[in-house]
Amino acid sequence: MFHALAFWIGRQLAANTVARGPAGVPLARAISLQTGMQSSLLALLLATRYFSDPLVRLPCGLSVVVMTLAGFGLVLLWGRNADDAGEDILQTEMQ
Repeated sequence: MFHALAFWIGRQLAANTVARGPAGVPLARAISLQTGMQSSLLALLLATRYFSDPLVRLPCGLSVVVMTLAGFGLVLLWGRNADDAGEDILQTEMQ
């Protein structure tokens, strides 16, 4: 749930600020992936740095695995729809 929310917030913030219009869709997707994927890695880094007990790192490590699978799933989903989005961009620019 946490990662889905992070991906969604990143996409919405990007779409409403820097990535407006159909040409901004790839940028919004890239920002969404960065937003959703950095939080777990930061938690793992901090847990490794400041706690000596390996069990403290376990939730962060599991979160990194979930985050990676979710990010890969989004890339696959968006990759399937990329051809449709590319055609829409070209049609918008031609008009």
